[in-house]
Formats: sequence, C-alpha cells, structure tokens
Amino acid sequence: MKCSTCGKNYKRRAWYIKHLKTHNGVEARQSSVRSTTFTSDRVDPHVSHGEPLTGNHQESINIRTRLSIPNLKQSTWKVHDDNLAVLLEHPGSKQELNSQVETFQNTVYDYFSEQYPPRNRYARKNNDNSFKLKMRKKKRELIKNLRIAKALGDNHLSHQLARALRSILKLIQGISAQTAEYRDNFDRAKQEVDFDKNPFEYSKTIFKKERGQLLLTNDQIYDHFKSTYEVPKSLRRYRDPNDQKPEFPRIEFHGIPPTLEELSSQIKRKSSKSAPGPDGIPYIVFKKCASVRKHLLNIYGKIWSRKQIPECFGKAIFVLIPKKDRVTDPKDTRPIALTNTISKIFFSVLQTRMTRFMLSNNYFRPNHQKGFLPGISGCLEHNTLLSESLKDARKSERQITVCWIDLENAFGSIQHELMLFALRWYNFPPLVRDMIASYYSKLRFSIITKEGPSKSLSYNVGLFQGCCLSPIAFNIVINILVDKLICNEKKWGYRFKFNNKYTESILAFADDLAILTRNPKHCQVLLDEVDKFCEWTDGLRTKPSKCHCLCLGRRNTRYTSYDPGLSLGGQCISTVTENAPFKFLGRKIDNIGRTPSLEGIVDSFLNDLNKLDAGVIKDVEVVARARSNG
Repeated sequence: MKCSTCGKNYKRRAWYIKHLKTHNGVEARQSSVRSTTFTSDRVDPHVSHGEPLTGNHQESINIRTRLSIPNLKQSTWKVHDDNLAVLLEHPGSKQELNSQVETFQNTVYDYFSEQYPPRNRYARKNNDNSFKLKMRKKKRELIKNLRIAKALGDNHLSHQLARALRSILKLIQGISAQTAEYRDNFDRAKQEVDFDKNPFEYSKTIFKKERGQLLLTNDQIYDHFKSTYEVPKSLRRYRDPNDQKPEFPRIEFHGIPPTLEELSSQIKRKSSKSAPGPDGIPYIVFKKCASVRKHLLNIYGKIWSRKQIPECFGKAIFVLIPKKDRVTDPKDTRPIALTNTISKIFFSVLQTRMTRFMLSNNYFRPNHQKGFLPGISGCLEHNTLLSESLKDARKSERQITVCWIDLENAFGSIQHELMLFALRWYNFPPLVRDMIASYYSKLRFSIITKEGPSKSLSYNVGLFQGCCLSPIAFNIVINILVDKLICNEKKWGYRFKFNNKYTESILAFADDLAILTRNPKHCQVLLDEVDKFCEWTDGLRTKPSKCHCLCLGRRNTRYTSYDPGLSLGGQCISTVTENAPFKFLGRKIDNIGRTPSLEGIVDSFLNDLNKLDAGVIKDVEVVARARSNG
C-alpha cells in the first residue's frame, strides 16, 4: 500500500495503519468520532468550533466535520482506492449490521481525515509581518514622539517628526490604493474565469436572493419541533376508502437486491457539492473509489435480505430555511433534513424502483400528478395547461371554475401508518413495506441553529424534507385523493372548445392542487371530497386562508369573473383579484387568469440589470462574452 502524501510503500496493512496514525505528527482518530457542536452564529453544520458543548446539548446527534478533500488527480484517487480496498477487507460477515455500517463509515472517514485534516474555513490569515502593518506601527510611534516633542517645546524635532509622519501617511495611502486596485483586478479576473467556465453558475451568484433572518432562540425552536413531531405514534388502522381498490399489478416490483449498475447510476447523478449528513462523507468519495462502492453494495445486500434498516440511516440534522425576511415564528421555516450519505444512496435506488412500479402499472397518472416524476417538467406543463384553459374559456365565453388548494405542513403531517396503508393499497410487496416500516421506526433528528444543535428528538409523524424517499412516499399517499377526485372528470371537468372530448379536472404537483370544473357546484362537491380525505388521514389539514378560487361566466348578460361562494373546512375561499394576485407553481395568477403585466416584467428586468452593473463584469461585457462562448 502506498501513502498518497509521502509516497512510502508498505507491504503489510498493520504497518500502513501505524504510519497513518503518526503521519505529520497527527494522532489517530478514534473509530467513534466525537460529536462536533457549534458556538458560532453560522448555520453550516459541518464547520468545527471546538470541544463539544455540555448541558442541554450533550444528547445531540454526533455530527462530524465535513471532509475537506481538495481537487485530486485520477492517479491520486487510484492510490486512495487501492488503500481503502485493503482497509475494508477485514472479515465482517459475523458482525452485526449496525456495527458493520458504523465500521464502514468510520474507516472511510478516518482514512480521508488523516490524509486531509479538516481545517477551519473561516480562519483569518496572519499578516503580522506585512509591510503595511509595519508602516502603521511606525505611524503610531511617530505620533507618540511628536506629542512628546511638542510637550517639551522642541520645535526643530517636532518639525522633523511631522515631515516623517506625512511621508508615512502618504506611503500608507499609496499602499492602500495599490492593494484595492490589486484586489479589484484579482476579483475581476476570478469572475471572468468563473463566467467563462460556467455562465449559469456565475449568474446565480449575481442574482442570488438574500436569505431571511431567524429571530428565534434555540429553546423556541426546540419546543416547537418537539410539540409537532415528538408526539405519540398513531396506532390507527386505516380502513379501505369507499372506492374501488386498484387492480393487481401487471408488472411485479423489481425485488432483487440493488445492483452495481443501479448504485453507480444513482451516485453519478448526485452533486459533489451536496451537503452530507452527520457522517460528513461527501459524494465524491463514492464517485471516485470503486472499492468503496463494492463494499457498500455488500452492505445494501444484507439490508435487503434482512429487511432491516440500520440505526444510522434514520439520523438526520435539520437546517432551517426561512420563508420570510424576518422569522419570529418557527412555523415560518422550512426544515431540510440532511441524512447520512450512504442512506441517501440506498433510498435513491429504492425510490427509483418504486416510481417505476407505480408508473408501469398506471397507478400514477402523469397527466394529473406531475410532482417529482422523472423526465416531466411538471410546473411548466401544469401552468401551460391552466393558462390555455383560462384563455379558451375567455375566448369562447365558457364557464369555468378553478380552485387552488393549500395543505398546511403537508410533508410533516403524514402519519406513518397512513403511508404503510398506502403501500398496501397500491400492492407493494412485503419486502418494501417492511424496510420502510423499519426506517420510519428509527427516525431521529437534531436541529442546527445559530446557538448550536439541539438535543435529538424522535420523528413520530411526517416525512423528512430532503430524504430521497419522501417525495415518492408523499405522492403515493396523495394519489389516493387524486384517484377520488378524477372519478367524475369526464362529467365535471372543463372541456376545451376545440376538442370537447378532452377534459381536465385535477392538476397536482405533490401537495399543490388545482381543481378545474365547468361550474361552481361541481367544484364544491370535489372540495367536500378533499375535506373528507383530510379527515380520514388524521393528519393532513387544509389552509383555507391560503386557498384561492376563480370563476368566469355570464352574470347579467355580461361575461366576467365573480365570487362563486366556495368553502373548504367550513371557511369561505377568497376570490382572486387583479390587485391581489398569487403564485401557483411559481407563476402569478390574477383575476382573469393572465400573467403579470408587461410593466412588472420590465421592472424586474431592469432590477436584474442594476444587479449586474453592480458586479465587476458589466452587462455589455456579459453579452459579448456569452456570444463569443456560444
């Protein structure tokens, strides 16, 4: 085995491990890495800030410092791959599954942390010996001596010291100007390189929106999440809905263990910049090291055969994303769950197979539900169909009623028993149901805030936002509602004038729902079905204050929009007005269903140009460089 740092070769594995432990004077890390906690105000969960906190934080989930692996040549990765192949070859067939997974993660993490020790990304450079600091020190000495000379009444010495002080000040100003010019030139050159390399990524840095501020204490956040998610698990046994059960699958679920091709395909799709979970291992390790993928495949095979998910797969850290500029209520945050990398890869394989199973057996109807489905631009297609429906109704003066439904905390309100019922309802095999039940029985999370990580909490209700399994699991549950709503689509759905045979009544993108009917009466019937479904789920709740409706038709011989008087959950649904438009799947809707006025688009465009002018590369140069690259 060869050390990638010093190039020494070792014939025996024990010698090589001993070398790693003493290399560069760095002591070996223990296989069980200490938990990393935070005292700074940064939210990055993978920046080390010293010793673990005590008191209320001692029960938080162990969070390792993210591995800082630099850009390496392929030959260097080959050396790492060969070394890891030897380190991972220890006999582990008799080892318990949880211990085997922990040993695998510890071995990979310890190896790379010894090769590339974590460093503080925010450490300031030491410029104590810089020429500019020496001049400033000299200036302070001259000012002190000048005051003494004036106090003694020595005019000749005072005159000489004043001249020397002016020379020093002029020199410092010149150095500052040169430094600023050098910094501007450096920033310009760097931005030009970034633009030429990837114009899209460069534009994201220019037009990136500022994130809101969390004006919350750790205790406020902890109490909210504890009362919301660490609740007694629901033991309700869901009865079959009063609908016809889906047909038995024509194409059986692909039940063999994950293959190396599936594993490699899923890893290839992942971004190397994605933040890892508590394990601290980035995707780049799995992309570059074939031996790690091979050993990981062996672990997945054991998970598949035993139908049991390891404990570490259910651990996550929550990073809170503000929904507003200034957040004073924990409900106005979006918790993104960061799970271990090996669990994300495993559930990516599983969700791909589950999606294929639902699509191949026509359980999912892509013309209605377009959320998280591969190869489908759901937002664009739904918005286009909705826009064309409203245009057709206005042009032909046909009656149309549209209602947009908002579900409160949709992902966080799904009962785990409800999800397992949905899997049985759509004929998933016991293998899948047992693995998912094992996974959701072990969910725990710790919240990362500016005050540090909280104690770990049980996640007894809801789906992790950020887990690869959550989108397909939510779609399967909400698909029961979609099936109920489309039963009368041909009778109640809106019909286009150019094609009376084509009707559309439901537009769904995950939890974003829109109902299209020919008149308000039929729309109200479907809204009542939504109420019944939410009551049946024992968790999902509609939010009438954020629901909207739009009705176009003839009123007193005049074709116009009017209030249809729809209600949801006993509360009236507000009508869309031109002065108070709202967004559906990223597109604004006003009272006649048109997109925003041209004036608003021009203002937005001019605002973007001002942001571009504030950068180093101006707008004219951007266009010129884009043309030359194109």
